Amino acid sequence: MRSSLLMAVGWTRTSGLDCWTDGITRGQCCNAIFGRGGNSHCWDGQQFTFESCCGESYHATDCSAFVTHFSFSVVGFSPSDPSRAGDAWERCASAMDLEPHRCNSVNTSTRTCPECGRLSMYLPHYIQCVRLEQARPTPSASCPACAEKKGDDLGGGASAIVGGAHYPTLLRPRSAGREFSLLATAYDMTVGHQLISEGRWMQPEVDLLQAFLPLGGVAVDAGANIGGFALPLSRHAGPNGQVHAFEPFRVLHQVLTANCAINGLLSCFTYHYALGNKAEKRLRPMPGLAAVGNPSKSFVVDAVKSELLVHHDSLGRMETVSVVRLDDLLELERLDVMKIDVESGEYDMLLGAEQTIRRHQPVIYVEDSEADGHTSETPVVRLLRTFGYSCTDPKDLDLVLMTSTLCFPERRKREVLERIRRIQWTGPPR
Repeated sequence: MRSSLLMAVGWTRTSGLDCWTDGITRGQCCNAIFGRGGNSHCWDGQQFTFESCCGESYHATDCSAFVTHFSFSVVGFSPSDPSRAGDAWERCASAMDLEPHRCNSVNTSTRTCPECGRLSMYLPHYIQCVRLEQARPTPSASCPACAEKKGDDLGGGASAIVGGAHYPTLLRPRSAGREFSLLATAYDMTVGHQLISEGRWMQPEVDLLQAFLPLGGVAVDAGANIGGFALPLSRHAGPNGQVHAFEPFRVLHQVLTANCAINGLLSCFTYHYALGNKAEKRLRPMPGLAAVGNPSKSFVVDAVKSELLVHHDSLGRMETVSVVRLDDLLELERLDVMKIDVESGEYDMLLGAEQTIRRHQPVIYVEDSEADGHTSETPVVRLLRTFGYSCTDPKDLDLVLMTSTLCFPERRKREVLERIRRIQWTGPPR
């Protein structure tokens, strides 16, 4: 399976041996942290190889460059298979929280923090560099032009700027090949990291949803996190469109809203709510953003199948999450697309949106927590059938990089399949 990095490098180039276009840089692909051959996901073994594009390994010259080109894919697990990390990740995150002088400071090293060093010899250095850059009175990469003049990237792309007072943040400005300026928390190992590193998140799924969202169209993004889908969908819908993005956790909602604002997206509407089937208040642990983890998996329901990489606030701080029904909150004139990723809350969310769904008949792309292979018929699938919908695993359409279930009104099946056939994929769908 090809990574999203290869999609960006190998599928959106201009002509010729132009290795460093479309937001991907020498610092990412030739990086010595991946070994002698750099990042193998960058090479097609033919025109684009380590030898032809790099010549030699890239070594970051300072902390700004190291943070910009660091990859969590070298941290003892693959985001697609985090179980490989076992409890080593939890020991690292706990040490960062409980003993920051050893594991979360400008003095952090593999010697002072073996808990994080066991995940990767490079992780303690990343932590040290984040804290060093965070402590600078003036960011060392305050503008894209300054970063490019340094020549460290040898391929363009603005450096990430580290900030934050209570938890560290990264801001990477828009540059050649990157449509968006992006803000994320510095220790987000999955969505935030990929947005900062590659400038996009789950591009094949974005392509799929955009196929059903016309200019001026309307989408609902339930479980928007920091904007991996909301940003490209808002840009695609144009200034007269609407993307209603819901994120229940306060700080993640703040980052989402900031990302919409710094990219000047008139069609991006953000809501600090969870979507469910009744109006209520729920007390939930705050995401822990001062240590490594996966805040996108924070959940509002009582329990989920797996909490791996979900790191809660180390001081036990809680926040009150407001749950609303979509039918009660929004009166939409149209709705083209619904993307749902609400961590085991999708059934109740759909019940609370039944009137809206029946009225507008949108295409629905839902992460179904009960799905177990394409032959399973889950409560979500059965519920949507009562709404007149048909559901399919995109893998049955040879779209193997898709992670959720695609549902559409039964009467629109032929149209939906034809639209999928005509998609001009930004990256390979299979």
